[in-house]
Amino acid sequence: MLVLNKFSTSGGRPSAFLVKKSASSLKTYFGYWKQLVANCWTTMYAAGADEHFSFPTNVEGQLVPNDITSDSDEVLGAWLKVTEVTAEADDKSGRASERTRSLLTELLMDIFVGMICHDTGGSRYESPIVSFAAMLAVKPTTKTWQEPGDFSSKLSGIIWVSQLLLFYHCTRQEASLRRQQMSRVLPGKPYQGPSTHDLLKKVCRKYMKHDEETPMGELLGWRAFLFGISMNSSKTHQAYWNEDGQVVTYQNTSLRLANVQTLLKAEHARAHDLLREQLLLGSSNIPPIAIPLLQDSMED
Repeated sequence: MLVLNKFSTSGGRPSAFLVKKSASSLKTYFGYWKQLVANCWTTMYAAGADEHFSFPTNVEGQLVPNDITSDSDEVLGAWLKVTEVTAEADDKSGRASERTRSLLTELLMDIFVGMICHDTGGSRYESPIVSFAAMLAVKPTTKTWQEPGDFSSKLSGIIWVSQLLLFYHCTRQEASLRRQQMSRVLPGKPYQGPSTHDLLKKVCRKYMKHDEETPMGELLGWRAFLFGISMNSSKTHQAYWNEDGQVVTYQNTSLRLANVQTLLKAEHARAHDLLREQLLLGSSNIPPIAIPLLQDSMED
């Protein structure tokens, strides 16, 4: 498991891959990956993929994801095979058989590993993973940038699922090599091929390092950059003063010291109305109460 975290950029000893995750984290992480797969299909391979995007009529030559992102011939062939298998299953009974499920698993793993083990070169957004991760940097509701910590968490989710998929891929690869050896040599002879650890070490060294031009290399670099930003910027729920110490700001709301007295008077008036009208039911027979004299003794 330590091999999966050889990309650590902290300068210290890399920690082991965190296998145990809470149910909510797993749901969130796998949700990101499902969104990635759905995005790849609808924007790159589905019929009429370009029709998912609309632009002002005065914009010419507007690029869409299908114009930028690209996959290898192997990944493209796997996608086409997936459509054929699913269409055949739908025509028969509407439910996939065990054989069909097994075949779809093989095809999807080919797609996932192909997207992860992708050399981007100088065109990082050719990678469907990088393009999708870039979209996660924008808040869907406000169309503004995500906070560094929030975006970093999304990147961590994609990276973690990628690690898990590579580990699963290498275990299946070793099992396949063992079966091939058993079919060629005498039964009982010790396995002489590469282990899961060897296979995983090889693939991680090439595709899971922050200084490589790969999808995970890009995401790891982004995450390290976001960590540096979050460490050197004020927190979301932290108040800060301006240079002359006369204005305090909290969550995009600023208050000048000169206005504090006005604010206190307004709050005092609101508290007085609350006491008289709601707690005392607006009774006119109760003598006026000096609110400043009210206090709560913490000793009782």
